[in-house]
Amino acid sequence: MCMIAILPAGVALSKEQVLDIMLFADDGLGVMYCGSHGLVVGRKMLRNPMRVWQWLSSLPIEVERFIHFRRTTRGDTHRDNLHPFVFHNVRFGLMHNGTLPDSLVPFDLPDGISDTSYFVRRYLHRMPVAALTSTPFWDLVGAAAEDDRIVCLDGKTGVSYFTNRWGWYTGKHGIVISNNYAFKDEALWGVKKRKPVNVNWRSPLGERTLLDYSNEITKGAEKLTGQPTLDGVNHESSKTVVVAEPRQASNKKGDEASPEQR
Repeated sequence: MCMIAILPAGVALSKEQVLDIMLFADDGLGVMYCGSHGLVVGRKMLRNPMRVWQWLSSLPIEVERFIHFRRTTRGDTHRDNLHPFVFHNVRFGLMHNGTLPDSLVPFDLPDGISDTSYFVRRYLHRMPVAALTSTPFWDLVGAAAEDDRIVCLDGKTGVSYFTNRWGWYTGKHGIVISNNYAFKDEALWGVKKRKPVNVNWRSPLGERTLLDYSNEITKGAEKLTGQPTLDGVNHESSKTVVVAEPRQASNKKGDEASPEQR
């Protein structure tokens, strides 16, 4: 379980809010937003709340920013599993909150990859743009992903697509968060807290196979767009491409170096 925070233009997270989230999700973080030349993404294995706040404060405040705080559930805790995941030549970036059901993602994943990494490779890398920019397609993904929250940002148009909008909450200063349990202090967020969902919950509709949901997503996309999809796992790397990331003055213990430092 993780936390996604969407900051409107002109709004920043406070030090107290960063610390509050990281009491729950401190296995690294990532950001995405629309820059002058398209999608901009960055990921860091930071676990010091002050350094996280400093990095987030260095991002351009004049644009909407999407921030993902990871709490490892499936896959290893390393930089390659940090969100966002990008696809279609870095046009789209995706963040996910939840644990995808076994009907979508096999329980035993290879090489320590996460369920989100697999999902992007399996379903989205070769999906037609016409499907990825269709709200009904993301409604279909939301139904297949049960109660998980997913947001996909189109870096070309600036449009964002959501699954399960009922599970997103708007709090103080218009900050949108992807759940109401991954924080401690309700007053900081302006959202009433509830207990975590049961991650072992399964749909009362009964067990469904990976093939069933695979067909729903791929065939549904074909019906929506009139374009064929290429089924099968895309074996190309699903690592996020860091387009731009502020240079760090030093690389203290516990942080992963940015590309400029390597």
